[in-house]
Amino acid sequence: MAAKVRVARLSGVLLMVFAGLLLLEVGRRFFTGSDPIGPIMIAVAIASALTNMVCMWFLKSHREGGVHLQASWIFTTNDMLVNSAIAVSGLAVILFSSPYPDLIIGLGVVVVVVRSGLEILEKAGEAGEKGKQYD
Repeated sequence: MAAKVRVARLSGVLLMVFAGLLLLEVGRRFFTGSDPIGPIMIAVAIASALTNMVCMWFLKSHREGGVHLQASWIFTTNDMLVNSAIAVSGLAVILFSSPYPDLIIGLGVVVVVVRSGLEILEKAGEAGEKGKQYD
């Protein structure tokens, strides 16, 4: 149980680090400029979403299992949401011929990732407390 909690906590921390790095990247692209390529963004998002759909299919029967599996489910659903946002961002970049939709949606992705990281950390904390009750 302790190892599963540690893995879940690590997952939550990694998501928070990822959110911080993503925020830095959005800021860098805002200040230095960016030239997002809409069709490539959409193609990569679709390919990634298909991969995540396979992962979700494998995880669906285990998503209420141990906290480490709950973290995996959150990671995968988070990725699906992010892939959708990237596809929408790519479409908006094409329609508006502007990098700003990518930057705005990038900030939204940061919020989604932070919320997911916090959710995983909360579940890991709850599981850790339950595990201590049985020690």
